[in-house]
Parts: sequence; structure tokens; C-alpha cells
Amino acid sequence: MIEQTGARADGAAAEPTRSGEGPQPYPLTPLQHGMLFQSLRAPGSGVDVEQVVCTLREAVDEDGMRRAWTTAVSRHDVLRTRFAWTGMPEPMQVVQAEAAPDLAVHDLAGPGFGGGLERWLEEDRARGFDLARDPAMRLALFRRATDEWVLVWTFHHVILDGASVAHVLREVFALYDQDADAELPARRPFRDHVAWLRERGSAEDEAFWTEWLRGVSAAEPLRGARALARDPAAEPPSGVREMRLSLPATAALRAFEQEQGVWLSTVVQAAWALLMGRCTNRRDVVFGAVRGGRATGMDGAEGMVGMLINTVPVRVLLRDDARVIDWLDELGDRLSALAEHEHAALSDVARWSGIAPGAVLFDTILDYQPRPFDAELGGAWTARELRVLRRTGFPLAMAVTGETPLRLRLDYDAEHFDAVSAERMLERFATLLERIAEDPDQRLGDVDPLPPAERRMLLHAWNQPETRLPATRTHLLVAEQAARTPDALAVACGGERMSYGELDARAERLARRLAALGVGPEVRVGLCLERGVEMVVSVLAVWKAGGAYVPMDPDAPAERLAWMLRDCAPAVLVTQTRLAAALPPHGGTTVLADGAWDEEQDADVSLPPASAGPDELAYVIYTSGSTGTPKGVAVHHGAISSHVRSATDALMTGPADVGIVQAAYTFDMWMLEVFPPLVSGGSVRLLASGELLERERVPAALAGGTLLTAVPAMFRQVVEAAADAGYGALSALRHVIIGGERVPPELLADLRRALPAGAVLRVLYGPTETTVVCTGWTVPADGRVEGHPIGTPLPGLRAYVCGAGGTLLPAGTAGELWVGGLGVTRGYLDRPALTAAAFVPDPFGPPGGRLYRTGDRVHHRSDGTLEYLGRVDEQVKIRGFRIEPGEVEAVLRRHPGVTACAVVGRDDGPGGTRLVAYVTGDAGAGELRPFLRRTLPGWMVPSVFVAVDRLPLGANGKVDRRALPAPPPAAAQAEHVAPRTEVERVLAGIWAEVLGLERVGVRDDFLELGGHSLLATRVVARIRAALEGRVTVASLFEHPTIEQLAPLLAERAAAPPADPAPGLADRTPQQLLSQMDQLSDEELDRLLASHS
Repeated sequence: MIEQTGARADGAAAEPTRSGEGPQPYPLTPLQHGMLFQSLRAPGSGVDVEQVVCTLREAVDEDGMRRAWTTAVSRHDVLRTRFAWTGMPEPMQVVQAEAAPDLAVHDLAGPGFGGGLERWLEEDRARGFDLARDPAMRLALFRRATDEWVLVWTFHHVILDGASVAHVLREVFALYDQDADAELPARRPFRDHVAWLRERGSAEDEAFWTEWLRGVSAAEPLRGARALARDPAAEPPSGVREMRLSLPATAALRAFEQEQGVWLSTVVQAAWALLMGRCTNRRDVVFGAVRGGRATGMDGAEGMVGMLINTVPVRVLLRDDARVIDWLDELGDRLSALAEHEHAALSDVARWSGIAPGAVLFDTILDYQPRPFDAELGGAWTARELRVLRRTGFPLAMAVTGETPLRLRLDYDAEHFDAVSAERMLERFATLLERIAEDPDQRLGDVDPLPPAERRMLLHAWNQPETRLPATRTHLLVAEQAARTPDALAVACGGERMSYGELDARAERLARRLAALGVGPEVRVGLCLERGVEMVVSVLAVWKAGGAYVPMDPDAPAERLAWMLRDCAPAVLVTQTRLAAALPPHGGTTVLADGAWDEEQDADVSLPPASAGPDELAYVIYTSGSTGTPKGVAVHHGAISSHVRSATDALMTGPADVGIVQAAYTFDMWMLEVFPPLVSGGSVRLLASGELLERERVPAALAGGTLLTAVPAMFRQVVEAAADAGYGALSALRHVIIGGERVPPELLADLRRALPAGAVLRVLYGPTETTVVCTGWTVPADGRVEGHPIGTPLPGLRAYVCGAGGTLLPAGTAGELWVGGLGVTRGYLDRPALTAAAFVPDPFGPPGGRLYRTGDRVHHRSDGTLEYLGRVDEQVKIRGFRIEPGEVEAVLRRHPGVTACAVVGRDDGPGGTRLVAYVTGDAGAGELRPFLRRTLPGWMVPSVFVAVDRLPLGANGKVDRRALPAPPPAAAQAEHVAPRTEVERVLAGIWAEVLGLERVGVRDDFLELGGHSLLATRVVARIRAALEGRVTVASLFEHPTIEQLAPLLAERAAAPPADPAPGLADRTPQQLLSQMDQLSDEELDRLLASHS
């Protein structure tokens, strides 16, 4: 008998182990190990706590029900089992000799049930079980009326699987209905199954699973794309959606099974794999399959009561060009081969797969049962209703039962999915089942998971209808405004002010000069100007002459300017006197915007008519190219006119507006700042370059401004400067736009608090290729922002999330954003191949349309909002893990000692690709590494932290990642360092023994060496036996190297590593549970990954 002390939940001392224990304790199955650790991790989560809820429309004999359950509990050891683990090398199942079930009886109409039965059920699941103290089941009986009762059987999944639940219920109600006359079958004890598992050899399993999973990657997080974060007060932590497949669809699947010779179970698993592939945009899919575990060849296994099931990874390769029937046949053969190895421990399978320590192979599970577990309860069950409530601990768990019609049940984690997104997932699965059965000869790539309603939603409901391009060009709208209010202020810069009349007149004079020099439709005019009113004058002049302008930064390197001049070959270059001499040579004519010329000779020059078409070129803006040379984006008049029209409507600009212009005119956000005010009678104020980056100048720069647009780096300075000045500088702002790159949620919250209550704060997104911006999202008044929403398409634009080959992806699935509509530009100047690659035919819109492939990874939230996830080409893969640097950056920014950061993958150090964090602020690596580990899995924590004074910014205000310096040599990972002290030598010996290694260095990471949950507990037990210092599992995961762990232990002579000492028994289960609570969620995820 194993003596054990426990701890009560209220902190009082627990009773010692009773002397009347039953049979000898026996070990756990591998799956039970995982469930035990899960219960220790989150005792109030309700994970793996199940409830069978039976509605009995009959008068219930309470004493008879109690007798029936007492007999059933006495027959089955698992119903009297608790778990013990302290003072022993591994957890054990301890069977109590007697355990009379406590049947609590309640009146639903009585006091204490104001919240109703459902609230009680939720609270009962959250209670969980003290698995070390008592058997893991309890009973409650609720009276609704004399002839209507509800029986609730709550138990922990660690003791029972679905088939066993049916066995127990069948016995209980046979005993209840027939009392002592019931004949019950003899059942073999569960411990025999455990013994059989322990005797199995693993060599054949290892060979099979190593080959089955060769080259597999760790599971990527499945994105549920909730519209809003879960409110714990209003929504439970998990939910369930159920549906019945239609009778015709069920019949078609049965016919397919018979005609094609493919088991329905294979079709169900194939459909789930296909759905997961479509929803993760992957071609190599792994999900967990629940296997019954009873096909062991052991007599009596089918009738056992216990936890016989196992969850194993099923790997499915999705080949678009394969015939569906060929693919199904191949999958069926692979599943048949798997059956002989379905009993292997998941921790072993994960290790054999070669994925990194602590990683998980799958995060969804599928359970197919040919018939429901209550199908053979019989007797009075025709008048009794039964339902099962559970929380699996996985983001998604699909259960399919092969009744008629087919029943589908989807349990979901409400932290990842809301009811809407879960319902869509269920409908897609049903759609795939139907479509697979439609045609065995169809291509796999043609099997569409989207139900018709969701396809209509993605194509139409979540997009803006495309209207006709505006008939009036932007410069003509400015001219019309000048005719209405010639004396009103139009443009100001420093001490220079220009009215509408002056602006239009000067633009007209310059336009005639340009036209005299041959400028007209499709003729490019270079502009190389310093910030000032001449910028606005020159842009309007080029448009009035019918040409297209090409903005150039006079401060750009001469080599870049020379390259642009050669590439765009302007017929005319407009510049200023003080710049002209320094410009590179070019083949066009130079015109000085601040110079003089004979205007009389231009008096007879004609300008293009107002009726000129919308397809003519308006401007060319150069953006950085992935090849290292800039590429010119050619934008036509219809696109920019459409943008100005929609922006003017959205901003509701008018004569009272003062637009603050801080962007460079080589950045297309300048268009959004300048022209909406100018076409509606307002004015614009051009700030000096970088003026908003000087905090002391911010109040004066923004004084009186009503419209402000900037990138995040600028707005951080604005918020801090405004705080210093008491926020008065922002008091006139009524519409604020932030965009240009990923916007940190905390900056949006700070900015929302700093703005006047009535001001609108919008996040706008859009690459130059879609004309300034294409989507927008309004920040809520409370400033609460989750993730990086970029909103919905603006008027006249359409947005699609696409996979490989332009496949329309389901809502919630991460893919590339493709944009169509009025804002899509011509393409890249004189780059036909590059244009063809990025601007593709539109299969979803009107004939002849095109879509621009943005290269940005996004997904739709459940309400249609697009969320930005990062660049397709920024994704980093390290040790098999795909990492979005932006996700790491978002967590880093939460640290109070970090003012700015950038995370990149670098290949210029030892050991392959490393994740490197560049940080400004006071926090060092010693603070940041544990801070990140509290939120992120270990593989997402940068291996190197580089302190920098500031992050390099490009001309557009975005972080220039190419300019980040290489980490200094001191930051490189150290090589093997041998133990230096007695404590370090003892720890190294323990680690080497438990991990089966020849040597361990003091800087080696426990998880990277192959450590996991069970090994962690063994290491902790041996440390406490060998050294008097106290150490917990939490300590080991917070200090995963010997160099970090050793200082926590007393420096003293140590005994050699030995079996755990009896003194370990003073650690109660509640203490262990408390210690495990000290771990962060992600650290515990890693702890549990190998056994969940």
C-alpha cells in the first residue's frame, strides 16, 4: 500500500490514505499521464471533465437510483480510483476498497438555483476533481417536477472512455429498472489492459512512426478569427455546435462506401484532413485521431471499463492533381497500416517524429464512432434523453457518429473560436463530406470546402460594389474650388501662404510651360523639389498639362536619383534653382519652378480638355524592390480620383478643415493628406521634414489642425509630446488616420485616450499598387484593440484572402491578400514580367479585371474584418517552427522597458537561422527573455537580443530591416561549458542520467535536450533527493539551464544521484498543483505537449 497525504482545496490538512485500499496500485497509460498533467495545470478549466446529462421523464426512485450506482461502482475499479504520484518514480492508480457514490438531490425550483441547471453544470465542470484524494466521479439528481428529473453524472475523462460510459450506463439502468434481478456481464479489469500496454515492445512502433512522420513540421496554430476577444463574464471557455447531415447526403455517403469500397471512417478522416488543409493553407496535414484501443486481441477487451482509447497523429498529404478515389484508397491503406501501432505513447511518437522538444504534432482531433455510445442502452431509454458536455483542451475536436442521418459534433475552445466561426467550420466539414461523395473521379484540388452561403459572403457581402470611375479628375476639382473661393487659404508651409486663386494661377502658368515643352498624356515629368508650396503647385501643373509626375527626393543618394532618372526617362524635370546643379544628368529639359520664363510665348498653348479619360497615367511612385532596385508603380487618373472621392466622403472634409501634411511626397500617403481638404475648400499645412519627431515642436505643428495622418513611429512621438503639453495640441483634431505599417494595439489605445472624445481614429491599410489605401477600420471609443485589424474594403474596392493558385480561402484562414477594384493600378513601369506576376486576372469580379497580390498575410475575422498577420516573405522558419516576427514584436512592446523593437531571422551566426531581437529602451536580455517566455513558446523567444539607440527608419517612416546591424560576436550562442562547481556537477549528472546523455553542459537548455513533463518531474525528484535545496517544476522551466538553476540551490556537498528519498512524500498534491500554477501558459503548454 502506498501512503499518501493530500491537501484540501480550502487549505486544511487532508486525511491520510485509508487503510482499506483495494487492489495493488498500477501505472497509468500514456494518455492518462497527459490528462493528469492537464488537470494539474488548470484545475479550474473544466478540461477533460465530462458530464452525462440524462433527462428522465418519469417518477424517479431516489433510493433505487442510489442502489444501482452503488452496485456499479463496486463492480468497476476505475470508478473507485484516485491517483498518487509523490514519493514514487511515476504516477500510479490507487483503487479504494469501498467508495459509496454520493448522490446529491436538488430541487430546481428551490433556493440556490436562480442561475438554472446550465449555470450549475458549468460551475460543476469548473470544480474539477482532486485526483489525488477522491475517485474522479460524482452524481447529482435534479427534480423539475414529480415526473421529470435530470441525472447528472460528472467524471474525469482520465478514468473512462466513451465505450466505457455506455457500459456503465447500461448496467446502472438495468439495475435501476430491474433491481436485483438484472443479469450483468463479467468484465475484465482495466489494469489488464495497462499491463498489456507495458509489455508491448516499441521497436516496431518506432520504425513505423519514424517513417510515417518523416519530415513533418510542428503544428501551426489554428486561427479561429474571433471578431472580439472572449468576455469571461458573458461566454464560457468552450462551446459546442452540432448538426445532422441531410438524409440524402447520408445516403450518398453510404452508397459511395459500398460502390467505391472505401470505409466511411476513411471518408470522414479524409474530409477532416482536407478541411484542416484548407483552413491552414497547408498541403501536409496532421491531426489527432481517437483510436478505440480495444482491438488488442485480448479476451474481454471490448467489454472493459476504463480509459482504453489513445490519440495518435494521422498524416495526410493533399495533392491537388490526385483523383479523389485514388487519394482515398491510398489513405485507407495507410490507416490500415496504422492500426497495428495505435497503442504507441504520443510522447514517444512525437520524439520519433523529430520535431523540436516541446512542440506539438497536432492541435485538432477527430473521433469517428460507427454508432453512438448510447445506441444499445435499450429498455426504457426510448423515453429518456441523454447529452454529453465536455471540454477537450484542443481548439477544435470533431466527433462523428455513423447513425442515420450522420451526426456531427464540434467542440471548440472559445478563446480561439466564437460561435459564428465554429458554426462555419462545421458547415464546411458537412460540405466536404457531400462533395467528396459526388464524384470519385474529380481532382482533389477541385473539392471546394466553401458552402454557397459562405462563398457569397466572401465574394460579395464583405466587399464593396464596384462603381464607375469618377468623370472629373482631381486637379479639376481643385480648380473648381479655386473658382468658388479664390481668396481662401489653400496651402501653408513655414512662413509661406498661398490662396486658392494663387495656387490655381501658378499651376496654370507652369502647366502651359510644360505643355509647350511637349508634356501631354502619358508623358512623364520628374519632380525634384524641397518641401514647400511648390510641391502642390507642380503636381497640379503636371496634371493640368495632361502629364504624369514622378516625385524624387532631393536628399536621396545621387546614385538612386540617377537610376530613377534613367528608368523613368522624364521629358521634363521640374526642380529648384538651388538643387539644379547637383542633380545627375538626364535626357529631358529642366524647368525651374522658382525661376522665370517668358509666359507670353506660352499664352497660346492649349491644355487637355476636361473630358480626358480616366485611364491616362497620373503619376509614378518608386517603391523598394525585393531585388534591391526600386520599381515604379504607375497610377492612372481614375484610380487616384476614386481614392480622393472616397476619402473626401469618409473624412467629411469641408472649408473649416486644416489638414496636416507630414509625409514626403514620394510616399503616396501624401495624396491622402493633401487632396481631400483641397477639393472641399479646406487648407493644408506642410510641416518641415521630421517636424513631428521633435517633441518640443509638436504642439505648434499641430495647433489648429483637424486632420492628421501619419505612420506609427510618428504617432508615438505625437502622443508623448501631447502628454507633455497637456493634450491641448490635439484638441482641434476630428479625424486621425494611422497606417503605413503594422500598428501596435497599445499605441492605438494610447492615441485613442489622447484624442478628443468626438475625434474619429482610423487604421488604414494599402500598398501603393492599390492607390494609397484599400481597407479601413475605426478604432472603438474605448480604445480596446485585439491583434492588428485593418478593416474592410473601401468603396469601389474588393479584398480576397487567397491560397496557392488564387484559391479563395475560408474565413479565418491565413493567406495572401489579393485586392481588386477601382484602385488597382496599371502595374510597374516598363516591368512587364514583374507586373504579370503581381497583377493577375480576377477570377471573382467582372470580366477583364485584375487583382493585385499584396504579399501580405491576412485572415478574415468572423465579422468580416481583415487582420494583418505579417509579410509572406517575413515569415521565419527555425527548427521546423514557422514564426511571424510581428507576433514576437507585439509581446516585446508590452514590456515597460521597451520603447521600440524589431525582430528578424538572421543566417549570419552559428547554428543556422537565429531569431534576433533589436530593442531600444532600458530592458536587457536578462529581463526580456523570461518576460517573453511567460507568453511565447520557447522557439519564439529570440536567441539574441541586441540593444540599439534607435531603429533605422526608411524615408517612409517604416523600420528599415535591411539596415539592422549584425549581432556582435558576444551575443553568439556559447559552446559547451563543463560544470564548474559541485552543485553544477551534481545537476549535470542528474540531467545526463534522466535524459540518457553522455554529457550535459551548464548552458544546455533542458527542453532542447529532449526534456518533457514526465522527465521534468523525475529530474525535480532526483534534485531534491540529492541536494537539500528546494526546487520545483516551475523553477526548472523558468531556469532551463544548469547555469541558471544552480544558484537557486545551496552550495553544499551532495550525495550522488539516487532514487527519490521518502522525504519527498511531504509534498502534497495540492502543493504540486500550486507549484505548477506558477508556470506561464505557454511554458505549461510545452510541459504538456508530449502527453496531451
